[in-house]
Amino acid sequence: RFQHGLKTERFVPSDGASQGAQDALSSLASDGTGACRCLAYSANGEFFAHCNSAGVKVRSLAANSTVDLPHPKAAQLAFSPCGTVLAVWEQYAVTSDNPQGSPNMNLYDSSTGKLLKSFVHKKADTWRPSWTEDSVVCARGVTGEVHCYQDRDFSSMRCRLSIAGLAAYSMSPGRSDACHVAAFIPGSRGQPHSVRVFRYPDLSPTAPVANKSLYKAESVSFQWNRRGTDLLLLTASEVSKDSYYGEQGLHYLSVRGESCAVPLQKGRPDLPHGFVVTAGSMPAKTTVYNLRCEPVFDFGTGPRNVTYFNPFGNILCLAGFGNLKGDVELWDFANKRLMAKLLVPDATQFQWCSDGVHFAAVNNCLTVYHYSGKVMARRDFDCLLEVAWRPQPACEPPKLRYDTSKSFQAITQQTQATRYVPPHLRNRDSGSASQQAQPRQQQQLHNYELPSNQRPAADGAAGGLSKAAVKNQRKKERKRAAATAGAPEAAAAGEQPGGGGALASFESTGDAEKDKRAKAILRKLQQIDKLRADQAAGKQLELNQMEKLKTEDELRQKLDELYL
Repeated sequence: RFQHGLKTERFVPSDGASQGAQDALSSLASDGTGACRCLAYSANGEFFAHCNSAGVKVRSLAANSTVDLPHPKAAQLAFSPCGTVLAVWEQYAVTSDNPQGSPNMNLYDSSTGKLLKSFVHKKADTWRPSWTEDSVVCARGVTGEVHCYQDRDFSSMRCRLSIAGLAAYSMSPGRSDACHVAAFIPGSRGQPHSVRVFRYPDLSPTAPVANKSLYKAESVSFQWNRRGTDLLLLTASEVSKDSYYGEQGLHYLSVRGESCAVPLQKGRPDLPHGFVVTAGSMPAKTTVYNLRCEPVFDFGTGPRNVTYFNPFGNILCLAGFGNLKGDVELWDFANKRLMAKLLVPDATQFQWCSDGVHFAAVNNCLTVYHYSGKVMARRDFDCLLEVAWRPQPACEPPKLRYDTSKSFQAITQQTQATRYVPPHLRNRDSGSASQQAQPRQQQQLHNYELPSNQRPAADGAAGGLSKAAVKNQRKKERKRAAATAGAPEAAAAGEQPGGGGALASFESTGDAEKDKRAKAILRKLQQIDKLRADQAAGKQLELNQMEKLKTEDELRQKLDELYL
């Protein structure tokens, strides 16, 4: 989608060596009837819809047929997961002839163009209906309520969730027989905020299957895993003592009722047994957590603020877009190895292809990359607005091939920054101008942390011992050093290195239990001998020490009994 219309390109993958990058893309069709306002593919790739000045056009790619809908001002489009229903949203408008306004959200049959239902929904960020994976259940948010419809029957509600103050909701992915609805309810009168999870169709406010109380959460973003069994809650507050930008938090909640706060170190969660979080001030750290919210691996720190998994979850992309310069890292997630690094400056859109091997980046031109970092195709536009891959049927996960011994550097060449030269000094051969035009030396602002599998063992401990193991090892070394240092002193005093006094002449009784008691008595007798030596030297003893001296005869009698 570009400034003057719509263009369809076919991408033909190649090895990137036998043909140029421009040859990998070939034009299929072009629509120059006017600026394209929005576009959308169905999840199965069978339907494609876009809006221009003439209205909304819905094209069946399998049947090669087109349906026209009378909505030239459509702002957003959305298909149900099976592609059977198309939702069209327009800006809500009130005129003098129609002060009440007209319904601005319409649901159509994708194949026939039949109008199924019209609603009024004024907010652009919450208008999109939610469907289950099989498109059986449809839910839409209304003020303080969630209305659910079933089997494309929008004339009557199947059930509703009604909670006073309900601010946001989210329906879990998956089939309709295992569907859950999560609702965010802001707190009032000193009560904490909360997120409650209900099982469809039992949406009674008193029957949640899971509940999580939240603090400092003025808004919540929901992120389900693909099975719809686990949920991450990204909370945000506008006020914080530590940051001008407010404060964020991450919490875990499952439909089984388990919940906890995720300890962020310094969210695209898409893993079947965990999730990945990039958090912290720049340079941000990316950490892998298990479902107990325990960190199990981290990718170090770097200039990154987004994470993208390919459709199969075996390649992880860590990137820094927006206010960052566009560093991109591509990781083999299973083996935790870096496969490629590249620079994609000024990118406004990033999207993986359905094959899990290629991805597209948009920065006023369309560039298609291979996961190895090679540029596979490129198209330049005057004003490129949006790019969408056509979804394809599921295929086998790609087998990753890359050089594990390669020392990575940035694949895309970066433009070297030069000093600013005033206009009146440009194009001169003077020494001052040439000095000013010399490249600036790049200064590293941060010391980046390495991934956890590339760091040396803590404090030189072999094998990467844990902190507790290192602590115990240090304690043993200190005891060993003390024993070695004390040996010469004991020899000088006429004692054996193993100990002094009564313990040095200890004889076994032949019974382990009696030996233990005998050694304890000998230690007490040693202490008494030391106290008598201090008393003979003129030192004043305490009352408890005097009482210990009186027990000497009793201790020696017990010791003699042990050797009988």
